[in-house]
Amino acid sequence: MLLDAKNEFWDGQALTSGAESRSATVAEGNGYLDLESLTTDEQIGPLWWNILISVAAGGMDSGGYFQLVTSDSATFSTGNVVIGAWGSAADPLTAAILTAGKGFALAVNPLAVMKKYVEAEWIPISEDASGLTVDSWMGLSAVKESVAIQKAVS
Repeated sequence: MLLDAKNEFWDGQALTSGAESRSATVAEGNGYLDLESLTTDEQIGPLWWNILISVAAGGMDSGGYFQLVTSDSATFSTGNVVIGAWGSAADPLTAAILTAGKGFALAVNPLAVMKKYVEAEWIPISEDASGLTVDSWMGLSAVKESVAIQKAVS
């Protein structure tokens, strides 16, 4: 099976609560991507985990971070492995970094490091990310800062 050019984790998702947010808008509608249904053993080259900030975060002095998690469990209840991140608890992304139009991209080889399922997560350090709205997806190319994203039409 061919991998679609864009498989979304979040589509205009507001990440404004002070609690962890797991990806919610996905191809299968389950909050995760099932890589076995999307890739083949002949897959060549990396996939890109992309995040595009569509509405800047307000306030949020203590910040937060994004991470890409893979698991053999569709519920992500056991055996989770973080395979990529932007920011960390020790070095969080703050409102000064999370500005509208800012893009982040990370190359990931799905056959080398990923288990069956993958999801994106936002982990705030201690406060709400007022206004923060993002798009996030696995794709065949990397997003660049300040670019408009054309949504796929099905």
